[in-house]
Amino acid sequence: MDPRYMVKDAEALDTPALLLYEEQIRHNIAEMAKLVGGVSRLRPHVKTHKCPEVLALQRAAGVERFKCATPKEAEMVAEGRARELLLAYPVTGPLARRAALLQKRYPGCKVDVLADSPLHVQALSAACRAEGVELGVLVDVNPG
Repeated sequence: MDPRYMVKDAEALDTPALLLYEEQIRHNIAEMAKLVGGVSRLRPHVKTHKCPEVLALQRAAGVERFKCATPKEAEMVAEGRARELLLAYPVTGPLARRAALLQKRYPGCKVDVLADSPLHVQALSAACRAEGVELGVLVDVNPG
């Protein structure tokens, strides 16, 4: 095992425990940015870490846009003062209102959502009108 990842006092840890290796995380963020031509081109998916501390490291590196799979992840991103987030699933029913409320609560974060049916767009439109906000809507097209 790489000695950098050895825990000196493992018996003192409550388990399960999340261990973060900040130097490695910073390195990985820099490598991702290098691969795509800069942090402005990144939109990391927070479902891989679900962790405000990692989000803060990404933000410190200049990452401003994030992708989320759940409303909880979206709230974490908005609370972390990201400039933009994408809810990467179709938002329907009560989730449409939740997305509109998220935009209302965090006006400094642009909230985009996916829609793959006119019913989704109608639900989002009604929720946005009710809350007095606008959401970005990306149409998810399945040509198959």
